[in-house]
Amino acid sequence: MILTPRTYSSCSDLPLYNFIKIVVFNDLKYLHHIKPTFLHTKTNLQPIWDKIFEEYSVLSASTQSNHILELLKEVKRLEFTINLIQSCLTVLHNCSKHNLNVSDYQPTIDTLKSYGYYYEYSNLSLMDDMTQIINESKALHIDLADNIAEYNTLTESKKAESTESDFLDEAAIISKFNGFAINPRTTTVIEYISYLSVYKKANA
Repeated sequence: MILTPRTYSSCSDLPLYNFIKIVVFNDLKYLHHIKPTFLHTKTNLQPIWDKIFEEYSVLSASTQSNHILELLKEVKRLEFTINLIQSCLTVLHNCSKHNLNVSDYQPTIDTLKSYGYYYEYSNLSLMDDMTQIINESKALHIDLADNIAEYNTLTESKKAESTESDFLDEAAIISKFNGFAINPRTTTVIEYISYLSVYKKANA
C-alpha cells in the first residue's frame, strides 16, 4: 500500500531544530515527521515550506523577511497570471483550430480583457490577437524571472548570514533570560518566536 508521508505544516507544529536545518542547509527533508520509505509517495515539499516561511515572516515581523514574503507573493501572483493567460490562449487556439465561433467563448475573452488584453476577438482577427497577447505577456515572464532571482538572492543571503551555531547561541541566551532551557527538538517555531519577542521587548 502506497502511503502519503506525514509532514509538518505550520510554525505551530514544526520543531525549531527542523526549522534551523531547513533555513541553514535548505534541506526540506526536515519537513517530514519521519524519514519516508519506498512505501511513501514522493511529496512536493517546496509549497509546504513556502507556506511555513510566509507564516514565520509574518509572526517574526522581520524587515528582510517581510520583503522576502512580498517577493514570494508576487512570484505566486505572476505564476498564476501567466498560467491563466496561457490557459485562455489554449482555449482560443483550439477554437481557431476547429473553426469554432469565438463569440461562444466570451468568458475566456472577458478574462483576457480583465488583464488588459483588449482586442477584437473575432474569428477573422483571432490569430493576430493571440500573437499580440503572447508578445505583450512576455513582460510578465521577465517580471517573474526578476522576482525569482531577487527572492533566491535574498534567501541565499539569509542562509549565508545564519549558521546553525547562530541559532543555538541565540536560543541559549533566551534560555538564560527565561530561566529554563529551550530544547530545539521539542520547542516549536511559534513558541520560539514568542520567547524571542519577550526577550527583545525586555531588552529594547
